[in-house]
Amino acid sequence: MTGRAPVALYVHIPFCVSLCPYCDFVVYAGAAARGPRNRIEAFIAALETEIDLRADALDRAEPADRRPLETAYLGGGTPSLLPPDAVARLVGRIRDRFGLAADAEVTLESNPGRDERGDPAAWRQAGITRLSIGAQSLDPVELADLGRRHTPADVADTIAAAREAGIGSIGLDLLYDIPGSSLAGWMTTLEGALELDPDHLSLYALTLDDPDAEGLTGAGGDHLSTTAGARRWRSRARPRQDEDRA
Repeated sequence: MTGRAPVALYVHIPFCVSLCPYCDFVVYAGAAARGPRNRIEAFIAALETEIDLRADALDRAEPADRRPLETAYLGGGTPSLLPPDAVARLVGRIRDRFGLAADAEVTLESNPGRDERGDPAAWRQAGITRLSIGAQSLDPVELADLGRRHTPADVADTIAAAREAGIGSIGLDLLYDIPGSSLAGWMTTLEGALELDPDHLSLYALTLDDPDAEGLTGAGGDHLSTTAGARRWRSRARPRQDEDRA
């Protein structure tokens, strides 16, 4: 097994409470998108079927020496919106069909909003060993511009709850190069994140590759027309970025 690449699995959970205006992932927002409990049951059953199909294909490709997964990642979307028993079912099916190494890392993505974060104790009971928290920023103004539903305090509360639940690894996602931001503001967010003592930080540049396809939020939280929104963000960004370069 020396020199062989680790085996990993990603499972996409495409549900969110609301759509962030910069997001280009495949997601469906609102309670109507998730639907009643029986629709969630049908979605989980379909995922279990796909897990079986993928595992069967691997069995055919590596019938004699198929290695267990070293990492499994439930991403989204907002997987923490799923009921804990649904997460437990998915983790159980992954374990049964792919196998999980003794030290496997099983990650769940969670948003820190109070109606999004779920119950870290229930996640641990379901087999989650790592929580990836979509903080994105620790600046309230930036969070509002990004269409996020949480506050900086919610991020701290989610980390504290995860630690108390015994989840052994916690990651924070942060966005930089947010229009209207400054180097000083970015340093404040980084310092605040380090004070929260996560085990891992993931830093991503905000990209607006196709402004005409984006809906961005205005000061009141309303969605601007796509082109106007991109122009406003850029016009706000340039003076602050020029200040930082001076």
